[in-house]
Amino acid sequence: MGTLIELASGTLDTLSHLIARPAGQALTVTTPTRPSEKPLDVRAAIKATRRTVEAVLFYATTQLGAWVTAPELQLLDAGAGAEPEATAAAAAVAAVAEDAPGGDSASLSHGSERRVASRRESTVLTERMRRGLTGEISSELKAVLEKARALLAKSHQSTGEKQTPVDITGVLLGFLNQRVIGST
Repeated sequence: MGTLIELASGTLDTLSHLIARPAGQALTVTTPTRPSEKPLDVRAAIKATRRTVEAVLFYATTQLGAWVTAPELQLLDAGAGAEPEATAAAAAVAAVAEDAPGGDSASLSHGSERRVASRRESTVLTERMRRGLTGEISSELKAVLEKARALLAKSHQSTGEKQTPVDITGVLLGFLNQRVIGST
C-alpha cells in the first residue's frame, strides 16, 4: 500500500510540473523521423499522467478496501495460514497420548490450552495493529486523493478538453470514507 501511495504522489508531482507548462509545448526538441510523427507534447503527457494517477489511486483504494473487508487476510499474523493444521495436529497428538499406556493427556491438554490462549492474544494484537495501520494508511491515501482532486481538475482545464470528466477522486473518497474508514 505504501508503494502505491508513493507512486501516486510521485505521479501527481510530475502532473503538477506538466500543468505549469503550455499545453502545446513539446516535451523535447527532436526532429521526427517520419512525416506522420509529431513530438510528444505537454497535452499528451498530461493526459497519460492523469490516466496513470487515476489508475493507481483506484487500485490503492480498492486494495485497501479489500484488505479491510477480508478478515482471513491476517497479514500481520505469520501463523494464520498454518492455524487449522496446527490445531488438527495438536488434536491428533492428544488422541495418541490418551491411547498410549501411561500416557499423560493432562499435560498435553494444558499445553494445548496455552497455545490456544496465546493464539487468541496474538489475534487480538494483530487486529489492533491492523486497525491502527488501516487508519494510518487511510489517512495517507485520503490526503493523496484530496491533492489529486485539485490537480486533476487543473489538468483538465489546462488541456482544454470540452468534455467534463468524471471526478474519480470524489468517488474514491466516498468509498474510502464509507467502506474503509467507516468500517474500522
